[in-house]
Amino acid sequence: MKTLLLSLCAITLIACSKTTAPVEDPFDADHSSIVDPKARWEAYGADDYVISQFIGCYCIERGPWYLTYTNGVLADVKDSVTNATIKPSDWPTSTVSIPELFVRADSTTYTTKPHILRVTYDPRYGYPTDIYIDYEESTADDEFHYVSRLKR
Repeated sequence: MKTLLLSLCAITLIACSKTTAPVEDPFDADHSSIVDPKARWEAYGADDYVISQFIGCYCIERGPWYLTYTNGVLADVKDSVTNATIKPSDWPTSTVSIPELFVRADSTTYTTKPHILRVTYDPRYGYPTDIYIDYEESTADDEFHYVSRLKR
């Protein structure tokens, strides 16, 4: 009996002494030395993030919103002014994830080169914070302006 009690105590002590490692926030790392913005963003390996996003365009859905991505998929949308959750059936279709922002920022992805494509990247994380696209010089109201900020 004494051996059994000692064994149980030893097992309990061993089990209690093991601690789980804290979950690391991928954004705590600093990859700002990576020159290519897309490679810098990808170095963080972040599929879970929240961004605020506003879209300047001649469209109905403009924002601003808080967009929550989980495993790279849009999981939640909130109105960033009221912080009210927007039900999935009412989610705006014009929002874009950070990987999709990189596609819009890449002039080689367009069949016809845009008249103006201006992109600003976050100096630490590398994602596009500001994208202005004017598709055709002679066409009015075809511009898009994406403004996105990482909220983590």
